[in-house]
Amino acid sequence: MPIATEHIGPAPLRAAAEQYMVPMRDGVELATDVYLPASPGRHPAVLIRLPYDKNSRYCYMEQIAAELTAHGYATVVQDVRGKFRSQGETVPFVHEAEDGYDTIEWITRQKWSDAVVGMCGDSYFGFTQWAAVTSGHPALKAIVPRVTSMELAVVVPRWDPERIVTLYGAEYLADYWASRVTAHVPIDYDRRPLLAAFEEAFKASGTRSAAFDSCVPHPQPVDQFPLGHPAGARQVRWHRTLPGQGPGR
Repeated sequence: MPIATEHIGPAPLRAAAEQYMVPMRDGVELATDVYLPASPGRHPAVLIRLPYDKNSRYCYMEQIAAELTAHGYATVVQDVRGKFRSQGETVPFVHEAEDGYDTIEWITRQKWSDAVVGMCGDSYFGFTQWAAVTSGHPALKAIVPRVTSMELAVVVPRWDPERIVTLYGAEYLADYWASRVTAHVPIDYDRRPLLAAFEEAFKASGTRSAAFDSCVPHPQPVDQFPLGHPAGARQVRWHRTLPGQGPGR
């Protein structure tokens, strides 16, 4: 019986935003939407970097931008490298520090920018905030990461070879990091060996996730913070949103 697959590509561009292709240091260009307040002049910016389509109705970026711009903040929303309208290889974690720095630098050079940048977002786009902190860009003043961790790549999936890859982590990499688009393929968790079910899913979708292959069945270490760990980075204010995270700094 054929496996049902669903490929979700980029949603239409939003009329309220202007899209730019922002160059990174290696020449790769990342698709970036800019929403500006109605008032002229220079504004602080809130940067959101995500792998789930900056224009997706499920991510509510247009609605979030409306709230932020109403309070005088420029809102910058970016597809991370290799996802949806952005160029580059589709691999999670490893480029986020440098790409975060380069994007913040681009923001500070815009005529609407007052060179003050904050970041916000959930889950993976909470991780992109911690990665940007490690870059040490002086314009990054505050972050608001939610439902995430400095060690997101260790928790989901578990990259430590001494640990077991979580099933959620494996399916996440298969769905979201196999290509530029999202490829949803149902996994039959009753299959044994379970890896065969994932292989059938990749065959059905016509995609392949390098990130999945790097951690299933034997995880390989990945340096998610090539510029250093956030705990040792230049201090940036952050607001905790989950119990037990400790005080902001």
